[in-house]
Amino acid sequence: MRVSSKIFSGFAILMLLSVVIFANQLSVIRQMQAVNQDLLSINVVSAENVLRMQKLTDLLQDDAKKYFASLDPIYDGQIVDVRQEFLERLARLRTTIASERERAELAKFGEAMDDYSRAYKELKRLNKAFDPVEIAPDLYIAINHLEHQGEVMLQGVQKGIR
Repeated sequence: MRVSSKIFSGFAILMLLSVVIFANQLSVIRQMQAVNQDLLSINVVSAENVLRMQKLTDLLQDDAKKYFASLDPIYDGQIVDVRQEFLERLARLRTTIASERERAELAKFGEAMDDYSRAYKELKRLNKAFDPVEIAPDLYIAINHLEHQGEVMLQGVQKGIR
């Protein structure tokens, strides 16, 4: 073999090796982009659920005020429906969150809903109307705790997105 053919074949092997490495790098980049896209969509869904749960908390507060002002069973039914949707979204969040911090905050969010439910049921059992401007202290504390946990949960999900 001549020297020029050895140089040419060496150069061809280097070019072929460069093309294989380049193709591998492109494949890895595409896989990383797909994983990042999946993670981002999961976190966005989590944030969307938390935002909806915060709106549900506001609805619970409004309906509770209306119920205890009038003792109208329509509002009680609405509270049951809103609470059920809240619990469904809580279950969805359990499947989409990843970090331990988010899981801990989610558990606290669920406990806050349990506290609200207990306070609501105790006041409902009394079957006593309250002033529509004021809300019973136990229920007020439970709602504030639920709202606060919603804010903390949203902050945790937003950190996960970043």
